[in-house]
Amino acid sequence: MKNFHLPFGLILVLMVFFHLSLFSEESKPEQTKDVSLPTWTEGFQTGAMLRVRPEMKYNFDFNKNTNDNVDFVGQKLQFWIQKEFSKDVFAKITFQDARVWGGEKGSPTGLSTANDNTRQSTDIREAYIEVKNILEIPLHVQMGRQLLKYGDERLVGALEWTNVGRSFDGLRVKSETKYLSSHIWVTAVSERHSDIVGNTTIHGQKNLYNPTFNCPPDAKVSCKLGIDAPKQELGDSYFTGFYNTIKPSELLHIDLY
Repeated sequence: MKNFHLPFGLILVLMVFFHLSLFSEESKPEQTKDVSLPTWTEGFQTGAMLRVRPEMKYNFDFNKNTNDNVDFVGQKLQFWIQKEFSKDVFAKITFQDARVWGGEKGSPTGLSTANDNTRQSTDIREAYIEVKNILEIPLHVQMGRQLLKYGDERLVGALEWTNVGRSFDGLRVKSETKYLSSHIWVTAVSERHSDIVGNTTIHGQKNLYNPTFNCPPDAKVSCKLGIDAPKQELGDSYFTGFYNTIKPSELLHIDLY
């Protein structure tokens, strides 16, 4: 019988390959899940808007005796930042700069919604945080400066078509279901001490009630005569509302407010 001999080099290669195979099976690490933490960029968005619009209005009240000829170029610049912290917590802030070129400063630029005696053109249009599904029910709360749009904006709106627009500072509670939408809000329209930058307002310390005569029986004669009777300020002004939409079907909605 003839002996069979493998070459020494081939035997060495086979031994090394067998050893590496055993080592790879024994030391193969377990697959781990990706547990990387979310970064601050997740749910973060930014955006901007620039609108330049010429406006010419001549005798728009159909009264030739009034001087209502206005022409200017309105410019509205917005930059917003929004962040979704979770599926139920959302925040947004919008900066706005509204100016007029080739026209007079003041309320003609924004239908009395802008500053009327100063050149203060940059402000915060929105700054709010919204928390949804409180207590795991369809109840949402929105706090801060926000836009209100109800009744196709014929009841209350944001006036986006003007050069400035309208915002409200306050609290809004919303309930959204398939067949019913209910919103209730409380906002501050103006504060009695908000005229520090020169903007005039129909509210505030300049509007006073008549003197009060609630004087005690032993009060001085000057109080009874109203000489030193304290005058009452109109104080802050608030805007509250309750808007409901009943939705029996997609084609029929009933608004109650």
